[in-house]
Amino acid sequence: DCHSTPEAAPASVVKAYGSNNGFGWKLNETVGAQIVAVPMQVTLNRARSTFFIFMAALTAAAVLAVVSLNFAMRLLVVLPISKMSGLCDQVSKGDFTAEDPNTTGNNEIASLGGSFVRMKVSLQKAMKMLED
Repeated sequence: DCHSTPEAAPASVVKAYGSNNGFGWKLNETVGAQIVAVPMQVTLNRARSTFFIFMAALTAAAVLAVVSLNFAMRLLVVLPISKMSGLCDQVSKGDFTAEDPNTTGNNEIASLGGSFVRMKVSLQKAMKMLED
């Protein structure tokens, strides 16, 4: 109703926009269009910064994963095998006082430790038989 004639419109609207603009519209009638332009550089800068943040987070996650896996491999595989290698070296030199490796668990390292203990006992018996 307020767009039909200037007389039907509120006085504040007529005062702000004048009596020549915006009147005589019919429902669902397109009277004009508004075009908004955004410089492409703004969008590209935002996309670039988002890309760099994403790549930095992805790189940090990858580095954290590699460091964690390296630590876990060292703790669970490398150190027990290095310790067992030292024990094998002692036993190969005839020092049967070397402590037995940890054979608890249900993994390959524990199985190797059990085999080492059996080999050490067998070597001790064989050496004793040779001495007798």
